Parts: sequence; C-alpha cells; structure tokens
Amino acid sequence: MINMTANDQNTKNGSVHKQWIIGFISTTMILTYGLQSGWMSPTISTLQSERSPCGRPLTTNEISLVAGLISMTAITTAVIFGYIADYIGRRKTLILIVIPQILGFALKIVSAHPICLMVAQACCGIAGGGVYCVSPTYVKEIAQDSIRGVLGCSGILLQSLGLVIMYAMGAYMEYYTVLWIVVWLPILNLIALFQIPESPAFLVKTGKVEEATKVMAWLRGVEEDHKEVERDITILQNEMMASENLPAVTWKSILSDKVSRRALGLSFLCMTMLDLGGNYGIVAYASVILKQSGVTFSPELQALSFPILMTLGSLISAVTIEKFGRKPLIMVSAIFTGTPLAVLGAMLLVVKNGGSMPPWIPVACIGVCLYASGQMMSLPFIVMSEMFNVQMRTKVLGLLSTYGWSLAGLQTLLFAPITERFGMYTIFFTFALVNAIGTLICAITMPETKGKTLAEINKELLGR
Repeated sequence: MINMTANDQNTKNGSVHKQWIIGFISTTMILTYGLQSGWMSPTISTLQSERSPCGRPLTTNEISLVAGLISMTAITTAVIFGYIADYIGRRKTLILIVIPQILGFALKIVSAHPICLMVAQACCGIAGGGVYCVSPTYVKEIAQDSIRGVLGCSGILLQSLGLVIMYAMGAYMEYYTVLWIVVWLPILNLIALFQIPESPAFLVKTGKVEEATKVMAWLRGVEEDHKEVERDITILQNEMMASENLPAVTWKSILSDKVSRRALGLSFLCMTMLDLGGNYGIVAYASVILKQSGVTFSPELQALSFPILMTLGSLISAVTIEKFGRKPLIMVSAIFTGTPLAVLGAMLLVVKNGGSMPPWIPVACIGVCLYASGQMMSLPFIVMSEMFNVQMRTKVLGLLSTYGWSLAGLQTLLFAPITERFGMYTIFFTFALVNAIGTLICAITMPETKGKTLAEINKELLGR
C-alpha cells in the first residue's frame, strides 16, 4: 500500500491530485470492461471467416453464446460483489474483480476454441457485474464533495473510451495482436490496486477511525488535524452511529424506512431511464435502422462513430456535472434521448404509410440519442451512491446493477421480435414514453445531491 507520511501532506489548502490518481486506478477496470464489452463486435467477422483463429468458422449459435455470456453472468454476480465489498472491504473486492478480467483476455490468447471463448466471456461478465457496483462506491468514499461528481463520471468516460479503442484496434489489427496489447491493462491495474488505501468510510465502519483519518488526510494533502478532515470523519462516525442504532441492515429494514424506500424507488427510476430508455436497442440495431432508411456507411466508420458519440457525451457530463448538478443533467439527457426516438418513430410510421423520410433524419436522431446516452450513463450510479449510507451502499448498488443488466438484456432480446410483430416505430414510441415519464417524475420527486451530506439529502427525501 502507498506509504502515507506527514511529508506527503500540505498543511494549508491541500490538493486533489492524489484523489484523481487513486480514482483513476480504481476506475481503470471500467476501461478494461469497455475493451472487453467492445471486443465482440469487430471480432465476429474474423471468427466466422475461413481464417478464424479457432480453425473453423464459428456457427451463429456459437457466436450468440459467446456474445451473450457477458450479460448473462453479470446479472448473477453484481449482488454477490456487493455483499463481498461489505464483508472484506472495497479495496480487496476491487482486486478480486480484476482477476477475472485478466482471465477474460488471457484465455482468449491461450485458445480460440468456442468453449474457451465462452469461459473467457463468462469471466468478463463476472467482473462486469462487480465493476459498476464496487468502483462507484469506492470513488464516492475517497472523493471530497467538490470533485465527487467529476470522478464518478470519469469511469463511464473510460468505458466509452475502451469501446472506441477496441473498435479501432479490432478493425485494423490482427486478432492475437489486439489481445496481447490489451491483456496488460488489467495486469497493471491489479498491481496498482495493491498500492491504494481502503476507503475512509469502510475503515470507520470497521472501527478503524485513526487509520481512516490518516487515509483521508493523505488523500486531501493536509494534516490529520485539518478542520475539514475532522469534520468529515465526524460526519462518517455520526452516520455510522445512527445506522448502528437501527436494526440490522436487511432488505426488510431498507424497505420499512421511508427515506431508504424513497431513495430506492428513485434509484430504480434512474436505472429504468438508463437501461430501458432505448440506448441499448439503438446501439445494437442502428445499422438496421439506417439500412431501412436508405442510409449506408462504411462498416469501419459506423463502428467507430457510435462509441465516439457516447464518449463525447460522457466527457461533457464529466465537465459539467459539478456546475449544473446531477438532477438537471439526468433530465436533459432523458429529454435528448427520448425526443429523437419519438421523431424517429414518427418518421418510420410515415414511411410505413407510404411517405418518405429524408436520410439525414435517422442519422441525426441516432447521433443525438447516442450522445445523450453517453451523458446519462454515469449519472444514476453517482446519485445512487450518494443517497445511501455506507451500510446500505454496496448492497443496494449490487441489486440495482443486476436490475440494470436484466433490463439491458431484455431490451436487446425483445427489440427484434417486437419490431417484427408491431413495427419498429412502436418500440421507439415506448422508449420515448419511458424517458418522458422518467423526466416528469425526476423533476417532481428527485433531490439534488451535488455537494450535499447524506443528512441533507435525507431531509430532502423526507420533504423537509
């Protein structure tokens, strides 16, 4: 672990650069996840060709299994990692998550046999289930209020960047060359994770108040007796004492408490807007939509343009979140996701009834939707981590991650059959309706969490 000495600390104003470094180390696994989730798309054509690295072209069923195992396994592991993080700590759990990420790339290097690829993808999914549960929690617990939102957004920005990098490498590099390059990222990440400290919140939770004070002071570049460190440690202790006076944290106790129940309901709303708002269906079927509209792009340009737009949205979200807050960005993202989907649905309905659609409309709608989706992706995780105390945080994020993975899989699974049965415009109108209802509920009931303590957020949830 990094040596925390007084010589490392500034005595007056402090600094945030250590929080940025530690935050980057703890979110690098999200960059790795971006690489792993993007690996399949540019690789399918190679795996199904005569020059397939497994010695024969993979069948459509084998490709479906290899592609689907990430989400299938992630659904089952998110909640498990939440409980592990509460039991052994955030830092050790992050280390556990990176190990299957290493295996996910290493097994593909060892063998391209379909079974080996499936096991490798399952390893990626195991890690993926924990990435969005534990990493946001750790970042929230090490970051001071002024940079909490920016650090939280950086993880999703890294995921989008991982997609761009993998799509670019996959399009122009050999199969094994790509794998040999990317396998080193989780290995280096694992080494770096052994150097980071445990989060102050978890240390306070386990009674290690003195160590928590040292870690917080080191992260902020100040002395241990700095007034802000003393204040925040006291806040953590008060939160812990308040939670200790309550019954043991179970799902029954969470649901029976008005504040926790409202926070949980709003968290489910955020995840529904994110994962049932249309972004996954758009990403998966954008080429089909464009083709039906008579628009054609080169495969390489199309593959790169989608993650680049999402990366741009994530970047803008990271830059603006501390200025505008969480709630306005969630609402704006939902509006700019739902509106183009409603327009696209209307245009497709016009085409179905014999009209025509200018080619630029689907291109513009998909572009705006993907940009807004990228802007939205990190916001629910930031808000959720800020609305729950340290006792509940990872349990709730584990459940919500599982819920999100399930919705994303359901959206991708049902898009084609619903489109075939009722028309593509029907599902776009449905996505637009989800965004409209979510925006309205968010405007009325969701508190702004930017720069606020848990006690202040709880008061707003109670309507005081």
